[in-house]
Amino acid sequence: MRSITRFAVVTAVGIGCLAPMGVASAADAVQRSGTCTGSSSITLRAAEADGDAANLRLSVNSRLPRQVWNVQLFRQGNQIFAGQRTENAQGDFVVTRSAPEVNGVNDVYSARARNTATGEVCTARVVLPEARLPGPVHTPARCPQIDRRSGARPAGSARSVRVHDL
Repeated sequence: MRSITRFAVVTAVGIGCLAPMGVASAADAVQRSGTCTGSSSITLRAAEADGDAANLRLSVNSRLPRQVWNVQLFRQGNQIFAGQRTENAQGDFVVTRSAPEVNGVNDVYSARARNTATGEVCTARVVLPEARLPGPVHTPARCPQIDRRSGARPAGSARSVRVHDL
């Protein structure tokens, strides 16, 4: 009974020390509303994609149909897209693009859209935090080494709890 209890405790401690955290970034997708000099609205969304890329989605709504906009997308201040878009009958348009992403840095994406008829300017900015690699849940200091043959712990470490102690 004692060896089964010891095995159970050692196994539980071992799993707790070795269980990796899930691969998680601070966020898988970030969406922010921007500002416009008129009554329009702008939203920029950046999401993690496969490989070293991010999916960007820019949407602008002026509630005035068929308006033409000059659009620019940037990553870390460098232009990655420039084009012209015309709003649909509902007064909005969407631009989707795949953009480069660099591991180990927070990627900053921004957008600028200018209405060619009214001169209204809309801007938005999102920060896609760097992805974190999986790692141990506990540090080695919190998971003392246990002698597998005897089940002995190093001096000063907590004793194992036996099932019948509970």
